Amino acid sequence: MLVPHHGSKYGWHNDLLTYTKYFVVSYGLGNTYFHPSSEVIKNILFDQSYFPMRLFEVNQQPDSRLIIKVEQNY
Repeated sequence: MLVPHHGSKYGWHNDLLTYTKYFVVSYGLGNTYFHPSSEVIKNILFDQSYFPMRLFEVNQQPDSRLIIKVEQNY
């Protein structure tokens, strides 16, 4: 699931934790809105169902990338 509005605390609700195991948050480093919210990140990382690699952060860092492969089986 793409975390709403770059991880803003105003676009987040903890009920979202029940819909998926994986979260992607995209944001620009040094943004003036301080996205993603540390509160949102803590909610994702400290949820009781947390496991490694649950949160993918995508920003302009060279090692920040996400490849999504879509397959169709007919």
